[in-house]
Amino acid sequence: MGFEQGRFSGLCGVYAIINALALLFPRRIDDEIGEGLFAAVLEAYPGAVRDLIIEGCERPEMGPMIDGALAWTRAKGWPAWHYDAAHPVPGETADAF
Repeated sequence: MGFEQGRFSGLCGVYAIINALALLFPRRIDDEIGEGLFAAVLEAYPGAVRDLIIEGCERPEMGPMIDGALAWTRAKGWPAWHYDAAHPVPGETADAF
């Protein structure tokens, strides 16, 4: 029996960022690059990393972590990219969003 990533930790947001970048930039992330990117995202977490590991994160924490990934990829000379936070406003239905 195996255990999937995130089963015992709250790091799914971190891996979501790394996996999104792996889709945007195929073949750029190997083990060494992944370690650096992983560290940059964790360092950008606006709280105690212990809390992130145990409790996971919510939308407010994802923005700073994405910003950390953006700064790291810019510093490494990756192609330019940006993101737009798209969140429903209170009362907005899923269909409208």
